Amino acid sequence: MMTKQCGSRFSASLFGAAFLVLIYIGYGRAQPVPQAKPVSTIADVLALAGERGARVDYTRVHRVLNALEPNDRKVALKRLIESRNEELSVDIALLAIAEPGPDFVEAIASRIVGWLPNNQAAILQTLAPVRERFLQVPRNLVRSTLQDAKQGSDPEPGQAAIEPLGMSAILLAGTRDKADYQMILELAQLRPRLWGVWMAVAYAAILDGPSARLASSTYQRGDVPLPVRVAAASALGSVDAQAATFAAREIRTFLEGFAGREWESLMKASVESNQAGEDYRQFWQARLNFHLAVALLVLRDDAAKPLTTHFLEANNQLVRNLCGIVAARRWPDRILKSGQGAFSEKEYAALLALIAQDHPDQTAAAAALTPGGLAKAQADLREFGLGVFGIPGTLLKVF
Repeated sequence: MMTKQCGSRFSASLFGAAFLVLIYIGYGRAQPVPQAKPVSTIADVLALAGERGARVDYTRVHRVLNALEPNDRKVALKRLIESRNEELSVDIALLAIAEPGPDFVEAIASRIVGWLPNNQAAILQTLAPVRERFLQVPRNLVRSTLQDAKQGSDPEPGQAAIEPLGMSAILLAGTRDKADYQMILELAQLRPRLWGVWMAVAYAAILDGPSARLASSTYQRGDVPLPVRVAAASALGSVDAQAATFAAREIRTFLEGFAGREWESLMKASVESNQAGEDYRQFWQARLNFHLAVALLVLRDDAAKPLTTHFLEANNQLVRNLCGIVAARRWPDRILKSGQGAFSEKEYAALLALIAQDHPDQTAAAAALTPGGLAKAQADLREFGLGVFGIPGTLLKVF
């Protein structure tokens, strides 16, 4: 399991610092750790867990844990999650998320509040595909922030999509729980400059009077990061056509800047430009702000559908796949009726598998378009989730 996670997360490193957490929870854990204390028994591992900041050889730790009897392993995992060594605690929490049953939910939920943001984001990304069992984790993170009235600072450029509070709000946006929705609205009042919070408000469709007034002031402020303004406008767009128009215009302008070029080509041209010129500017605009376009998932139909449909034919595979996922989830007929188009066979099969998953009544139609290929694509989707779509899927997996 960890090997498979390593591959999908390492591919996400394309976006550099914004996805460092994704490399951290996969590739980095498989490497030798110089000066790490040797461990050969569970007693060694537990002793190591009590040392804050001690270097850990994760390969050896996993080997010790895998040799335990199931009940002993379960007890050990819980103790390690609750340990003082944050790096080891996070690593074991990531393993525990793949375990069946609710045994580790409370331990992770209580510990995540004190972890570093990158570690929090790693946990939230990993639990997203099995969120039903772990909703207490994002709830605790949001509740703690509200109780302490923590203002916080804006995320670093390019990191808004993996900011833990925003991710937590998005994970709670699909619960249909009134208490969760109230926490999201309170979080918007406390942290109105967080992209994920406004995306959660829009995704849950819970805009009320106070949040509408706040969304209006937020999207019109020039000192707020543009992706946050677009997210706030998308949330407000359900009741304000002018806000929806603003969001659609900004999304179109952003995507048109690089949709016509293959991502690898743009990246190569940026490197060759030696940090100067239009290629460099376009690449970094796309790299740091790609999450802006995720608003297509929540923007009102009359504004989002024409844009999404237009960019399904983009040469840039990131743009094409993002819009493909949005269309498959919101307007599956568009994918079924238009055929493969600009998508590769693998991309198109993955989109049809997503349609079959999210819209079971369309399974037969999807299968008819991929004779013999749908089963394989469905298996990949079950195993890797939206990660089969690369970066766009990584961004959308928390919705």
